[in-house]
Amino acid sequence: MSHPSASPSPSSLRASRALVPAAVVLALGVAAPAASAAPGVFKGSGNDAAGDAPSGSLDINGADVVYNQNTGRVKGTIRMSGRPPGDVDVLFGKRQASGACSVELTLNSNVAQGTGELRGSAGGVRAKATVSFANNVVTVAATDAAVSKKTIDCATANSYGAGVNHTLRDTIRPAFDVTERVADPVDPEDVVQPPVDDGSEEPFPGEDPGGFPPEGVDTDGDGIPDDFDGDGVPDDLGFPGEGADGTGSAAQRLSVRVYGVPKRLKRGRSYEIRVRLRNETDQDATRLRVRLGKKTGVAMSRRVASVSKVRSGKGVTVHFRVRLTSAQAKRTVRVSVTGGGVEERRSFVLRRRGAR
Repeated sequence: MSHPSASPSPSSLRASRALVPAAVVLALGVAAPAASAAPGVFKGSGNDAAGDAPSGSLDINGADVVYNQNTGRVKGTIRMSGRPPGDVDVLFGKRQASGACSVELTLNSNVAQGTGELRGSAGGVRAKATVSFANNVVTVAATDAAVSKKTIDCATANSYGAGVNHTLRDTIRPAFDVTERVADPVDPEDVVQPPVDDGSEEPFPGEDPGGFPPEGVDTDGDGIPDDFDGDGVPDDLGFPGEGADGTGSAAQRLSVRVYGVPKRLKRGRSYEIRVRLRNETDQDATRLRVRLGKKTGVAMSRRVASVSKVRSGKGVTVHFRVRLTSAQAKRTVRVSVTGGGVEERRSFVLRRRGAR
């Protein structure tokens, strides 16, 4: 099935002299209600007939989406008949005068590869997305402050085959409205995004520039000492990572995410890196060890942290501090989480400021 398309309306052309690509039209539907004057969080949902795709793994049954105008966060949960082998996308759009829905943002996910990204109307990647899959539901979310305050009032979802041709296999038609204002956040993910250290802030309290804070000091005020070793605090954010067979055992459903990595690091200065664990299973995960791989040119406040327990449905954040000591342009640091039947591996890249 090919993507239908249409040119912008004459009124939209008169409103702007800028040369832009023709909007991709999702589907025809009723004209959208007048946009709300105040920014907020909006949601919508749509259903699709079961059994209208070549196989259950490509069959979309429905989708629920959220768009946060305040933060630029978008989120979609797509109900499938099976585990999708290729891309599943949520397309967020704007109603045209004709009632059609033209694409503004595409929230892409690939469960098989564990990857996702937020793309603009021209196809460029704006942000990485978190992706998870459980009980035949794909959950994908991303945040880009640059897309806040957009007029997003309609959406649909597409599934594609796993082949190189990226063939469209199922879609929700017509596009559904995303106009219901949410009084309270649907979940913390819709309004909270992990802080990103861009290297421009002042040194952390209790630390000399380039040094490490004393052990046991809570440098960021979140109540977790930097040498934290314990049960952690509740954490309801969702993260990517699950087993290939989707069975949901502890070894396959402990989500691991690394965040706080600056885009560029100043050589000789230390930065905080956080590794967040979330237990997606119905059993506690115990006696875990979070380890940073030794890397030449990277100094670490510690390489190993022990976590006694991650309760079912909860999360733990472990803190490390790293410092570039070499003049090399970038260094890749590997992260492993082991113990209690768990074996997860991630990595992150440290790029030196000023390096090409």
